[in-house]
This record gives sequence, structure tokens and C-alpha cells, in this order.
Amino acid sequence: MKKTVLAATTLFVAALSLTACTDGKNSFPMPAPDAETSPRPAPATTVPAEINTPFKVAQYEGDDVTMTVREITVGQECRYGTLGEEYGPDIDTNSQVLLQVWAEVEATTVKQDFPEYILAIPKTLDADGFTTNAWSANRCKDPTDNYGQWFDATAQGTKTRRYGAFAIPKGSTQLKLESGTFTLPAS
Repeated sequence: MKKTVLAATTLFVAALSLTACTDGKNSFPMPAPDAETSPRPAPATTVPAEINTPFKVAQYEGDDVTMTVREITVGQECRYGTLGEEYGPDIDTNSQVLLQVWAEVEATTVKQDFPEYILAIPKTLDADGFTTNAWSANRCKDPTDNYGQWFDATAQGTKTRRYGAFAIPKGSTQLKLESGTFTLPAS
């Protein structure tokens, strides 16, 4: 058994050192992706956005997805109530505030293997210019007014309403939702 392990280890190290020492002339070329079946990420640009004004969002070239943010609140209680402690920790009120977002998403065209669009994790910008991912506020209850959860998929050819509850750093000044940037109310 020891001889088998030693032999296998020796062969692995030898193969690894040969691979590391090649000049690349013996490597195989990678085939070019087919533009029709391999979508590429869209450019990461953001635009100033406003409540009740639709803006285009896209994760891949060829997507035609629009978002309209209906409401943003910062620092309030969970609108639909809270769950018990067994659902995770509450927001650290010393350093975080609750962000709640209500939006409508219309996915006209989605150029992916699965024709569904899933919203990205919101990001915030603080007063010092640092970007931070928002954290899901697990203890906020699900919405009860025809809004689905933020990370539920929107199928191609449909419109959905989405609600998200997130913990963000106190003092955050801007919110990035997909390609739109919103100025946040003071927290």
C-alpha cells in the first residue's frame, strides 16, 4: 500500500513539474465561444436612477430587462413583521441599518440557457467611498402584498414584483441595484 501511494505521489509531482516547465507550445488551443450560445457579461456601468422611473438592467449582452423601483426605506422596522431568533441574527444596530426595497422587474428577453432573470445582490457606497454588499435581513417576514422575494427568478416574457430586506452599514450614501444608482435617505 505504501509503495502504491509513494508511486502515485511521485508520478503526480513529476507531471506537475513538467507542466509548470513547459513553454506553452505544446498546449491545445481553446475553441472560441459561440456568440449565439455563450452570452458574455454586459459592461458594468451604472446610471443615476430615481424612484418610479424604469431603467434597463442586464447581466448579459442581449438581455432586455427593465427595473422600476417603487420604494426604498432606510432605518425603519420590517414592514411585514419579524421572525423569531431561530431564523438568524438580527441587524447589529451599532453598525447597521435596515434597508427595504420594493421593485418591479420586466424580463422581455433573457439570453441565457435558463430564460430567467435573477436580481443581483444590492451594493452600498459609504461616505468614504467604499462599496459593500448588502446582507439579507433574514428575520424580516415575507411580503404579503403580491411582492415576491428579491432573489426569486423572473421568467422571460413576464413581469414580477420583488421585495428585499437587507442590512447595510450605517452612513451608506448610495445604493446600487443592478445598473441603477440611488441616493439613500439619511439613516
